[in-house]
Parts: sequence; C-alpha cells; structure tokens
Amino acid sequence: MGSRQKTGGAVARPPEPSKHTTAISASAMQNFRTKAFDAGKDSTVAACEKWLALQAERTRLSLAWSRGDEWLLAKCGKLDISADRQSNLPEARKLREIAARLKSLHSASDLLLESLPTARATTAEAVAANLSVAAALIYSDDHPEAHGLMVRAVRDLKMLGRNIC
Repeated sequence: MGSRQKTGGAVARPPEPSKHTTAISASAMQNFRTKAFDAGKDSTVAACEKWLALQAERTRLSLAWSRGDEWLLAKCGKLDISADRQSNLPEARKLREIAARLKSLHSASDLLLESLPTARATTAEAVAANLSVAAALIYSDDHPEAHGLMVRAVRDLKMLGRNIC
C-alpha cells in the first residue's frame, strides 16, 4: 500500500499507516472474521476475506519492520557500528526475514486482488466484502468522502441482509 518513503538520508521505510487506517483494517477483519474458504461460502466473500487477512498481516509486519529499523538505526548510530557488522546483528536478520515475508504477502495479495474485479458478487454479503476491500485500498486521509461512503455502504448492506432473513 503506497510507496516507500525516505527520511532525509535514512533508509527507505514502509509508510506508517494512520491510526484511522489501522482501526478500519481491524474493523474490516472483525466484520468478516470467518474461515476463508468454508464449504458453501460465496467464493467472492472468501477471496475478500483472504485479501483482508493478508492486508492485516502486511500492516502488522510493516509496523514491526519500521520499529525494528528505527531501533537498529538508533543502536548502530550510538555505537558507531560498520555496515558489515550491522548486517550480522540478530535484529538485522529479523528485518530481512520480515522484508521477505512482506514481499511474499504483497505478491499473494496482488494476485488475489487481480481476480476480485472479475468475480461476480451474487449476494449482499459479497457486495459488502468487495466494498470492504475497496475501503481498505483507499487512503481515508486522501479521500475521506469516498472512504466514508464505502464504509457506510458495507454497514447498510449488512443491515439490509439482516432485515431480509
């Protein structure tokens, strides 16, 4: 999500999601917290749930990477450690592992996301799941009206679904 940012001469880092974005992602996950590919489940809902789960893990790992990178930069700066020695520190190895996992999650997420626009939603739950993914893709700070409309549409569809049954 988004491009990597540089801070002066520092190493490029993933952008920190806002508290609002993190809350929305967590809310979306709770709204669709069921097993991703249950028998009989609408395939669109299952795919959206899987994408939201991947996104939640990406957000969590991006924050962990950012915190670890800040800690490592602070430690190495204070101790004046060479770049070679830095790369051998256990913390640096952990950052490499997180980066590799993020790359894997990004690829899986992109593949899944490519299939979502072509999948036909056959239920209100599937439409709500699609809108939840769309809401997670839009930066609420950049497009608060569009984001708010999608979040409200998801809530309204769920309420309509309860009233029909």
